[in-house]
Amino acid sequence: MLLDDSSVGRFVFSPGSPKLIDRLDDGPELTIRGQLEDGAILEFFRIRPPTFFLADFSIIVGSDWYRHAPTRPLDRSWIRTFDDFGKTVDIEREFGNARPGMKTIHEFTESEFLAQTSDVVIYDHRSGEIADYISLTETDDTVICTLAHCKGASGKKTSKPKKATTRVDDAYEIAGQVVKWLPFSRQRDELKNELVRRIASGSKLLRGTVEQIELVLGNAAKKRFEYRICLVQPGLSASKLNNPVESVLAAAGEYISANAGVPPSIWISP
Repeated sequence: MLLDDSSVGRFVFSPGSPKLIDRLDDGPELTIRGQLEDGAILEFFRIRPPTFFLADFSIIVGSDWYRHAPTRPLDRSWIRTFDDFGKTVDIEREFGNARPGMKTIHEFTESEFLAQTSDVVIYDHRSGEIADYISLTETDDTVICTLAHCKGASGKKTSKPKKATTRVDDAYEIAGQVVKWLPFSRQRDELKNELVRRIASGSKLLRGTVEQIELVLGNAAKKRFEYRICLVQPGLSASKLNNPVESVLAAAGEYISANAGVPPSIWISP
């Protein structure tokens, strides 16, 4: 559990066990304050367990598993490929220490975001992130919030560069990121407050100002508001996708479409 991006407690969740949730450390006592009475957070979790979203978009609530319904085939129009992946972008390095002469995935994504005519660009890659990159763009009738979630090719790092392929773990990694924005999907004020708070505590403003964030998201109350989600995983190859990987990406896309109103843009290798 995090408070202001600092760990204040470690818990284990065990579906089907009598305790359901237990504490793993001896940190400070955490109390939930309620209208009727106060109580220990551990007991609160056992009475009202958190909801867990799995990578296949099924849900676990307490000891109950709600399986995700079968999805339609992956819509290939969601996919955007980049020749740079694997050539000038190190597909194994999400951030830091790319191979000589190559960019990390974050560096590439940042250059793509800064190339757009957005009002605000934020780098939010740290504990509790909303997304790795966030941009806000205001037009005459619309405010667009674009979120990029980035992951690198999975597996052990070796001296020989990996090739983009169809590792299902890579699909699960990136698909599992999309639930991070869900708490803000219907609450513009909460999004505004969280962005301002995170910038004050260490996230980076690459373009724009805090005042612009407040102005643009304030104007969103009078305009159409759109989320656009980018899933960046160059470890996957569009030409080599198989059924297991396509099923995961299709489930992620349907989930995003249902909650954001528009499908995702999936950035992968050719």
